[in-house]
Amino acid sequence: MTFQDDLSTELLVEDAICSVANAVLTGCYKCAKGASARVTCIASKPTQAELVCDQTSFSIRCDENGVESELRFHFNHARVHTRCSVSCGTIVTNFELGGILKFTHTAQAMLPSWLKGHDNTFSEIQWPDFFHIADVFMHWYRTLIFTLLTLILVLGVTYMTFATWRTAPPGEQILVTSRCLRTAEVTKERVLRLGTRYILTDLVYENHSFTGRISRFDRQDWLMEDHKLDVRNETVLELINRQKRLLEAQIREMEAFLGRQEKALNDEYARVDDRVSTVMKREFELLHDRLDGRANDQVEVLIDILNAQKEEMQQLKQTIQRMEQSSNVEAAAPDDAITVNVNASRTQRSLSGEKVHLAAEQHSLNEEGEDYWSRQVNEVADPSNDDEPAVKTRRVHDDSPRVPSSRVPSPRVPSILDQINDLEEEITQMERDLEYFPFRDPDDRCESLLTTMRCAFCDAEGEHFSDACLVFRSGDERFDIIRAKDWCTFCIRDCSRNIPCRLRERQCWYCTRVADTVFSDLRPRDRGHHRSLCNVPDKRHLARERLFNAREELRRLRKKAEGPSTSRE
Repeated sequence: MTFQDDLSTELLVEDAICSVANAVLTGCYKCAKGASARVTCIASKPTQAELVCDQTSFSIRCDENGVESELRFHFNHARVHTRCSVSCGTIVTNFELGGILKFTHTAQAMLPSWLKGHDNTFSEIQWPDFFHIADVFMHWYRTLIFTLLTLILVLGVTYMTFATWRTAPPGEQILVTSRCLRTAEVTKERVLRLGTRYILTDLVYENHSFTGRISRFDRQDWLMEDHKLDVRNETVLELINRQKRLLEAQIREMEAFLGRQEKALNDEYARVDDRVSTVMKREFELLHDRLDGRANDQVEVLIDILNAQKEEMQQLKQTIQRMEQSSNVEAAAPDDAITVNVNASRTQRSLSGEKVHLAAEQHSLNEEGEDYWSRQVNEVADPSNDDEPAVKTRRVHDDSPRVPSSRVPSPRVPSILDQINDLEEEITQMERDLEYFPFRDPDDRCESLLTTMRCAFCDAEGEHFSDACLVFRSGDERFDIIRAKDWCTFCIRDCSRNIPCRLRERQCWYCTRVADTVFSDLRPRDRGHHRSLCNVPDKRHLARERLFNAREELRRLRKKAEGPSTSRE
């Protein structure tokens, strides 16, 4: 017999808020006992909660005060971290379980059961979690390596700091030692002051306890309590005395070290002049060697120029001899008439009886030929005859009538040879004056220099005179500095403007040296100045350029004086 009917059911769900805190897993993995976690479920009212962790689910009790339950799991690895959910109705909350489990199937753990004769094994051979072991070892190695690197870095920094301190100059060591000494002295004063305050306060406290203002039992209880340090007066005084002696020993050591470094610094200051002098002497020797090398090169160049000049003079002499030979008188007529042909001009000298007359007959020549002839005559002419007229008439005692000269005297044309002679004299004078051209001596330190004397340009005190300043060497730059400071240009000091300077009439030494030379025009055109402001020593290169230009002009005139070769017509 079969009955068929429809049944209606109703599902009543009561929602409650329940929560479980995170918990730690303990126990073992790959073992029969497994791992466990104790959780406490708290809900808004007594109820039954459903707990789900991955593929495992549990049912636990919850109430307002919290019900503790134990959850058991079986895992195959050591490190466990799982996420679980708990629900009391439709409201779901999450929590986490995690921990590191132990491996129990070791020979040491199984040795007692073997000794008892329990050698039956109900499970297969279990291997530990090698990945977890490797991870632990790697973490240890990373920690070890990081610690070693940190130790090496600290040792390196300490060694570098110590080496830097040992190799630091005395000035830097004095500065650091002074700071440490000041800190030690201040620390000593603070220790004494704080100790004194503590002792006085304790004495006042003890006095009040004896007079009954404060309970004596409270003081005894305070003395018997456990403190970080001993609070008794005798112990505090002993501690203060010990720290005081330690600080005093450190202070004495730092003072002794500071004294040694100050002495070393003074010795270094005493040797600095010698060091600077040695360095400057070495530099000047190198500069002198370089200048000697250049001077030797210049001497060789001058020797070559002199040889070239000798060759040019020989050529000039040969040219003059050829011209004199071409101007010899040839006997051309029975009446002793002589005709002389030189280049494009023909001069006919006629002798009639006892009279001698000179007649000049010009051929048809262009203007360039006449100029060339005039230059050739001026070049070969004797300088002693420059003041004589171009045409001479000599009278001979005779009764025949006088024949006047047919040539008109022409003005004298400057000779190239005269220009060459004048230029050679000027060059000789330039070379002589350039040899004694004044210059500033950077090594002029002078033993009579006062230690309080200050340079007017670089403000260095007790090191050099203002004229020997190596920072500002140019006279124009020094003049601009004095003008910017609004100082007097005669004494380079801030003297009064209402009273004339006492050094106003003193002449500059450099300007005096070049006053009577060919370079006198290089002096500055002002009303006077101090020798350290003079720019004449800075113009030595201008004098050299002027000498070089004069030599080039002399070479050009000598080439021009040679001229083209002449030929007899």
